Amino acid sequence: MPSTFVPAASTPSIFLGLDLSTQSLSITALSCPTLPAILDDDTSNEDTSNLEYRKIENLTNSSNVIWSTSVNYSSSLPTSSGITQSGITQSPSGTITQSVSVYLHALDVAMSRMSEDGVMSRMIKHVKAIGGGAQQHGAVYWSGEGEKLVKNMNEEGRSNQGDGKGTKFQGLEEKGAFSRTECTIWMDSSTTSLCSELNSLIGEEEVRSCTGASFTPRFTGPQIGKFAREDKECYKRTERIQLISTFLTSMLVGYLAPADYADSSGQNLLNLRTLGYDKRILSALDPTGSLHEKLSKVVPSCTVVGKVGGVLRSYGFNEECKVIAITGDNPATACSMNLGTASAALSLGTSDTLMTTFSDLDSATSSGSFTFPNPTKEGTFINMTCCTNGG
Repeated sequence: MPSTFVPAASTPSIFLGLDLSTQSLSITALSCPTLPAILDDDTSNEDTSNLEYRKIENLTNSSNVIWSTSVNYSSSLPTSSGITQSGITQSPSGTITQSVSVYLHALDVAMSRMSEDGVMSRMIKHVKAIGGGAQQHGAVYWSGEGEKLVKNMNEEGRSNQGDGKGTKFQGLEEKGAFSRTECTIWMDSSTTSLCSELNSLIGEEEVRSCTGASFTPRFTGPQIGKFAREDKECYKRTERIQLISTFLTSMLVGYLAPADYADSSGQNLLNLRTLGYDKRILSALDPTGSLHEKLSKVVPSCTVVGKVGGVLRSYGFNEECKVIAITGDNPATACSMNLGTASAALSLGTSDTLMTTFSDLDSATSSGSFTFPNPTKEGTFINMTCCTNGG
């Protein structure tokens, strides 16, 4: 069992962090002594229109890692799943996608590990809140039956609560919850020509000033625009388009959840001045005018969107456990470093990345390749400059 445990002197309040990346799903459990005081508001996840949103800022209290696990898509998923190469495929035209089945199977494996682990199985009921990050720019495409099937799965989980078996996420794909089972992801740059066309149509600087970046290959909006042009019938059958981060939030709460501002800015769709979807951008991507109704509602980052749904309860989670809107991996990095005003962070990894904070949007959008709202400090922005492979 690929997990670790550090004994605690007494039963702590637990915060669970999830990372749904391109290669794996990782879960880390932290003991956070002051967490109950931060999460004392009552919320309901029955109806998104009635949610009482609560922001949690600067959750940087001292904490201890008590358990962790990682489900690698290539080596940790059951052979019966038929998943190879992390579920990533490349079409003859160069389009790169990842199967939604990978995420569903990984969630099932991770939940089973938690409930079967000798230590964590006793700690699940003490988890007070769940948050995390996911690969940015990717999208999941729900069918007209998707929302109903998620709610049915949620109810099934509630009815199984306490039986020790756990309800499975992978049943969603088998029952037709998705209009397309292949998710567009950040690795895909097949939208280059469309981005050039759209930048010429609206104006590259105008798009950058509005959305934080000019139309960019790999971003969600151009990928949706390409989908709408190349597969009109499937696009028409698509009821909801969610970021991968928002998809993960939805699995945790048991309904199609809202997206957070920070990750939503990685789509080329969100107007950073109004924090709503920009009509000019949506019309350019989808002249039929149906894109807006397919997109998720957006809410402030660090928002409690509800409590855990029936599936997690079937694994032993307490029904009062809160779920914070999952964000993108880049905003999650900014959260972990708690960048203040006029701060910068440099990462020398597969790509060299520089994040710089700004107090005004105009300065931010004129300083680099991609700007998004600071997820922990409302009204400020983070500009990110990325050089692939250190180039």
